[in-house]
Amino acid sequence: MKKEIQHFSSELQSRGFTLRDYPYLRSDEFMAAADREYDRTRPGENAVNKLYRGIGWAIMAQDELIHLERNTYQLSKEFNPQESGGVRSFVPLSKEFMFRPELRRLYNSYFLEHFQYEDLKSHAFELQLSAIRYEPSLIEPAWPSPLIPHQDEVDGMIVCLNKKGPIIGGTTRVYTLNNEPLGQINLDTGEALLIRDAAVKHQVSPVMLEPDQHWSPGTRAYRDVLLVRIQRLGR
Repeated sequence: MKKEIQHFSSELQSRGFTLRDYPYLRSDEFMAAADREYDRTRPGENAVNKLYRGIGWAIMAQDELIHLERNTYQLSKEFNPQESGGVRSFVPLSKEFMFRPELRRLYNSYFLEHFQYEDLKSHAFELQLSAIRYEPSLIEPAWPSPLIPHQDEVDGMIVCLNKKGPIIGGTTRVYTLNNEPLGQINLDTGEALLIRDAAVKHQVSPVMLEPDQHWSPGTRAYRDVLLVRIQRLGR
């Protein structure tokens, strides 16, 4: 992967912000499975933001994954004022998708970036996935949530799983905790950003439809993103 984060890449890396490429996420089989899963997503209940979204939870312990029947998510009002700290409910991601071998490889890669492998043998960890589809129309961008530079209260990974059709935007911007810009990047399919949440804030720009000669009314265009968060239980 030759692409570098635009501007201040060395300072971003010193803050624990890393760009990674995962070619196995671009396989036809996985992309078809991801597309089917994202087609099931819907806007969340009790959510102000109306992006289509699915959510999944699991426990990682002793090299095993244990699926949790949970479909809610909450971020404090301080970190997401748009949703005022409310508890939101989303379409649950299927266990089959969450446990796919490609995603298990992704979890292990993320885990080894932030923890020691020995920790996985001796501690239990909580895994949370958010599958978000940005699908703009001609008259309305797909707005992220929250709109402002923010933290997620836990370290995480932003993964681009698919881009389809003539869209622009979706730029990830990174800031200091004092809202000073550090850099930005547009992720391609199979690329991921690893964010050490305590060190930086991040923000995603709106996704807009930009019709080209191959587009016609009714043709779908979207960007699918997967947020991966792993944290030690009881931290």
